[in-house]
Parts: sequence; C-alpha cells; structure tokens
Amino acid sequence: MSDSPTTPVAGKDEFAESVISEYLDLYTEIKEGKRAEHDLMPRLVDHLFINALGWKKSDYTQEDDWNDIRFYDDDRNPAIIIEGKRRDIDVEEGIQQVFRYASETPYVRYLISTNVDRFIIYKRCDDTHENAISYHGVSARKIADVPFQGICNRVSGNAISSDLTLEERQAIK
Repeated sequence: MSDSPTTPVAGKDEFAESVISEYLDLYTEIKEGKRAEHDLMPRLVDHLFINALGWKKSDYTQEDDWNDIRFYDDDRNPAIIIEGKRRDIDVEEGIQQVFRYASETPYVRYLISTNVDRFIIYKRCDDTHENAISYHGVSARKIADVPFQGICNRVSGNAISSDLTLEERQAIK
C-alpha cells in the first residue's frame, strides 16, 4: 500500500496495513455483485490467510461444498474453521454452523463466520468464561467482529469518513 492521501493507515500499523491492502486487492478482484462461496473463498484464503497472515497453501483444505475451510496446525489437527457465506447472506447465519463443525474435533481454536464483507471470529474457551457462548457442545468467546467492507470503503475513499475508528483498527489486530 502506498503512502497516498487515500490510505490514512499507511505507516501507522504494518499488520493492519497489510491486511487492509490484501482486502482492497480482493475487492478489486471480485468487484460488486453476488458470487457463490466457491468463487470467493479461495480468493479470500489467498489474500488474507496466505499473503497477509503467512499461512501456506498446504496448511488448509476446502471441503467439497467449498464453503467450509479448515486450517491445520503442525500436527495436522484443524486449528481454524471458517464458514463462508455468500455476500448477500448475513454473516451471523454461519455462526451455529461453524460451531457444529468445531464440535467434530477438540483441536479447533478459532471459529470464523464470514461473508467476505464481515468477519466474526471466536476463540474456543471453557464454558465458564464470562463471555462464552455455546452451540453443539462447543464454547467460545467472540474476539473480533471486523467490518472489512466498511474499512475498505474508508481506506479507498469511498466512504463518508476516511478515518478508521479505534474499534475498527482493534478488530483487525
């Protein structure tokens, strides 16, 4: 990402800048419109998880229905499960589904529901944690709710306000 006036986060936080830059590239590729999960999820994985977060292509699998993605730890246990929804579907609709997938293994640490425009990330925890929610015998607490579409609109100059809020910055981290 360049140090242009349309990128107010440039130079302030390398990690957040990298994530936003990859998301802007993803949005450039997909443009506006409805696309099925199988079209969006591989692009999302490449931009966010491989390019920005440093995972390798060999670290993940995409299930036959194309919307369930699993990232594996060094022992090949699923560590992250992502439930992908179409962009026109509320991301909240994937939460119980990703918890159900996580119920199949005790190793999953992070559960993510996304429709590309928004990410809701949960971290597995004990059911006694004060912020824990439970579905299908799995307890986790929400650690981030990232409105990537709004963030990218601000950074690209397509929003009313071009400054990211503190909450938006923290959600990326």
